[in-house]
Amino acid sequence: MPRIKTQISIDAPKELIWKILTDFENYHTWNPLIPKIICQKSLDSKITIHLRSNGMILPIKARVTDYAI
Repeated sequence: MPRIKTQISIDAPKELIWKILTDFENYHTWNPLIPKIICQKSLDSKITIHLRSNGMILPIKARVTDYAI
């Protein structure tokens, strides 16, 4: 199974960043490429990201295997 690992440094409190990144119900208000995310917000949970591309919505399914705050 392919894996994607990313990392970024943001000058803000980690609690604020985590709150924004896990506010899946409001992603569409600030990220037009991701109109919907379905996830249980827990380790080993399934996640479905609806990605907007060329006028189509593409569902991408994955599993949360690790995260760090």
